[in-house]
Order: sequence, then structure tokens, then C-alpha cells
Amino acid sequence: MQSSKEDLIFTYKYKKHSIALEKQLFKSQDFSLVGSGKDEDGLNFDYLVICDGHSEDTCINAIRTFNFDEIMKKHKPINELNKRLYATFKNFIRSGSTCVLAKIYETHIFIEYVGDSQIIVFIDDECVYLNEPHTLNNESEVKRVEKILLGFYDEKSPKLVSPTRIALLDIKRCVFNEKLCIIPTQAFGHNGVTGFEPTFKRIDFLPKQHVRIIAATDGFWDMIYLQDPEEMNDLKRMSPNELLLKAENRWKQEWIYSEDPNETDQSKITTSNFGNVYDDIAIAFWDNEYPV
Repeated sequence: MQSSKEDLIFTYKYKKHSIALEKQLFKSQDFSLVGSGKDEDGLNFDYLVICDGHSEDTCINAIRTFNFDEIMKKHKPINELNKRLYATFKNFIRSGSTCVLAKIYETHIFIEYVGDSQIIVFIDDECVYLNEPHTLNNESEVKRVEKILLGFYDEKSPKLVSPTRIALLDIKRCVFNEKLCIIPTQAFGHNGVTGFEPTFKRIDFLPKQHVRIIAATDGFWDMIYLQDPEEMNDLKRMSPNELLLKAENRWKQEWIYSEDPNETDQSKITTSNFGNVYDDIAIAFWDNEYPV
């Protein structure tokens, strides 16, 4: 049947699309990867990898050398990755990394993570999953580490309190020993002192449903105010390159600033930035109905 011009205006093409992006703005310790393979049962899958190194580079540099096509074939690839790290016999006492892994099959997604990197899943434009980071804001993690932590301390850090404003908020750092004070309650590396109990999640979807997955390091998520509906719409609509640029620009822009997030006294509200101290950004993106 011949189509009119009016019909053609509303004709769109879609395809599956995945991409890994990095913008190293600070210590060059973020890592992202996408790929595909066949698992140990012979089933086809796509995969996403996000890692965020911290302290020294030993751990993240080791991760970058691994063959993830082999690792992601395993039923629990995060355990395989941890095993391979220790098989290097490197000293990771002052080096670690967070990690998010996702395996996407025809009708379901397997997610595994350790640390405070995050992943969000949209199905038919509805947010169905946002992982809870392994920090002292996570009640299950507080219970897990209570016998291995020496303690913790609060510090003030500038954080988004709206899409246009930053303020000083309390964050908790875990004190595992005199040499290790970090925000995540667990991670790869550090010679195992944080413990290693990854979180596993399965998400099911129907073959005809639209699925979008964004995994990213905290250098991305720290620049997204998830409580705002427009921010969520950007996650659902923007291209991965646009999302990366949005996060980078926010690190470098001027913000409305006050020490107290609820400050109303105009004499105590000013403008500020992050003082040219940025964070690395990495994104791993997958969408089964990406417009072309």
C-alpha cells in the first residue's frame, strides 16, 4: 500500500543499541564495557560492565586486562571476576573497585553488583529497578559490616538537592583499618577486608516490551537528581552521549549554593561550583528500541 506524506511523518525505525562511554575527569579510574556472548547453557545474551576504581590503581588496572567475554559466560560472573582478581596475586590492600554487571537475555535480566555504582532499568518507560548501593545508608549493609568495621565518621560533601542547587550534606565513611576509609561498605580488592557479598537481582520482561538499562559510576549518578520527574524523563529519552555530556557539564557549571539545603535566608545563598574537582564518569547503556 502506498503511504501518504502524513503517514510517513509517523513512521519510525528502531533497533537494539548498546554502548560503553567513559569521560575521565579526575583519576582515570572508571571503566565501562558492553558485549554479547553465549552462556554455559548455550543461551545468547548481551552484557554491560561498570567498574569504578578507588585509592590506588592496582585493582582497576587488573580489571581492565580481563577477558569479559569469558567472565560473563559464567552463571555468577561477579564471583568469577573476584576469583580472577585474587588469582593475579597482586597486593590490593590500598586498591579497590566497585562493580555492576548485567546480563540481558530475550526475556529477563540478571544484575549483580558490589559497592556504590548504580544501575536503573526502565520497562515501557516505567522505572522498575534502581539498585540500593552498598553504603552505610543501606540497612542490610550496616548489619553485615558491624563486626568488621572499626567505626565510621561523617563528613560534609557538596551534593545536588535539586536540578539547580547544591548544598553540604553528610556522608558516612567506613573505617575498616587505619589505611582504609571509604564510602562503599564493600568492594573488590583491599585484600578482602571489606568482605564480599554481592547483591543479585533478576528482572523479567516480555519480548515486545521496551527495555532501557543504564549502569553508571557515581561520577554520573552524583550529577542526576533522581527525585525530579524531568531528570527521570531525561534518563528515558536522552541518548547515552547526551547523558554523558549532561553529567560532565554539571560537574563544571555554576550552581545555586548554600551550606544548609533548606536555607531560605538570601544572604546565605550564593553561587558555587565543585572547585575544579570533578569525578570520572562511565556509562554502560542498553536499549532494545533505540530510534535510528
